Amino acid sequence: MTIYRVGRTENAKARVKEWRNKFDIHPSVVFFQANETIVRSSGGRIRIAENTYFNRCMIVAGFEASVSIGQWCAIGYNSMISAITHDNEIPTGEHGSRPYSEADITIGDNVWIGANCYIKQGVTIGDNAIIGANSVVTKDVAPYEIVGGVPAKHIRLKASKPD
Repeated sequence: MTIYRVGRTENAKARVKEWRNKFDIHPSVVFFQANETIVRSSGGRIRIAENTYFNRCMIVAGFEASVSIGQWCAIGYNSMISAITHDNEIPTGEHGSRPYSEADITIGDNVWIGANCYIKQGVTIGDNAIIGANSVVTKDVAPYEIVGGVPAKHIRLKASKPD
């Protein structure tokens, strides 16, 4: 496990588990001071674009699937973005392994994800979307859409992009 000092906050730290070294984290990405962000990748690529901000206890997991996070995003406290999930079958085999499913996650530009959110595998979140705190996102979110709840549901659209 490697601890990186990334971004503009001098005391920012991110624990990065490097299995196959497929990371593209822009130097302007900010991991909040005293962060316990864990970023892992096995075979998939993890891309985090410029000026994206992570608050504490954020987990980004890309196993064989990839995770892409656009620029100018704000990811709230204790949120989880996971490109993999286990099914609910009884564990079998060595070490109680379970079948799992995985799919890419794409988060557009200027997305705000509130605290304690879970972004499920296979989800695409469009540009300028807002995910309300404590939400579980199980399906795609359109650009400029505001969603919230468990599972996350449409609340309304943001005002259109200024000219």
